Amino acid sequence: MIKKEPLAVYKIDSIDNKYYENILKESIDDLNKFYEINWQHHLPRIIVVSNRKTIDQLKNTNTESWVVGWSEGRTVYILDKDSFEKESNHKFKPETYYTLIKHEISHSFYHILSNGQYKPAWLNEGVAIFTSGQNEENNRI
Repeated sequence: MIKKEPLAVYKIDSIDNKYYENILKESIDDLNKFYEINWQHHLPRIIVVSNRKTIDQLKNTNTESWVVGWSEGRTVYILDKDSFEKESNHKFKPETYYTLIKHEISHSFYHILSNGQYKPAWLNEGVAIFTSGQNEENNRI
């Protein structure tokens, strides 16, 4: 039996928020250097998602509380920093939030270089962890 997708309608407004704009600009500059490309047109964009209910609707499933961001092509979805602790099982720390966004933007760069293929997943995730600096936050191999 095929599961029918529920209908959903969203209203998206552009926001003028220097916090997110600065993270996006710095990430694009750093990732252009790492990936050795000069992405100038149709740049990645960030969609700030306000709550878990909207995340679940966008992903069409009940998500785990650790899901706070993801990338689809050049679009990065990220749980709003103001809702981060309430809507997830993560503590909000500005440095960690910055690396989370950069991690998801890195997936957009990988998407270009891999012609839209996200395989192998371990390489995609590993490069995103490395380029975002998340490997420096944890004392794990």
